[in-house]
Amino acid sequence: MEQTALSMFCRRANLIHLLASPRCPASLKEAWSSISRSLNLKDLDAGSSELLTHLCRRMEPSKLDKDVQAAFLSFLYPTLPNADQEKSDMSTVFKLPYYQAKHGVTYLAFDRSVSHSLIYFHKSSHPSSTPVPGLFPGQIRLIFQHYRWVGGHLTNETFVALHEFQPMQLDRNPFSGYPEFCAAIYHKEPLATVRVI
Repeated sequence: MEQTALSMFCRRANLIHLLASPRCPASLKEAWSSISRSLNLKDLDAGSSELLTHLCRRMEPSKLDKDVQAAFLSFLYPTLPNADQEKSDMSTVFKLPYYQAKHGVTYLAFDRSVSHSLIYFHKSSHPSSTPVPGLFPGQIRLIFQHYRWVGGHLTNETFVALHEFQPMQLDRNPFSGYPEFCAAIYHKEPLATVRVI
């Protein structure tokens, strides 16, 4: 339902933009000016205009920072050369103010809440020194949604750009004698490189 509403809104917005642009033929502009007076173009549905206005404001396409975009494109298309990645259209990316997980926890980016941006995440390969195999500490930088066509269907997924915390290299690990705690000591500041999950 959300995809249908967003798709219809974008189609309507594109049509209105085209008819209002200088490229539009004069005859169409004249017809549009008389038609538009009889239409309510302020919202998609008069019954829920406030909600839709809020939704549409939230769902404006966003530009990703260069390092986040590079990490995201490498994640989506690992075999695509860098030159082609730079040309890729990222107009279908929408930044989200938060992410509500199924178990009721709300995640935010670190510029909004430090405590709600700290996470453990999975990645495909992991070193044997990891205290909990497959789990890594990180800090959320950005939460965003991306729309794309997959197998003839429009799909949208939520992604997280994060910075990973690096474990400290210690001569003597105080937790080595207590493997059941699955504990380790990490650097206080995360790495500058971006990872997308």
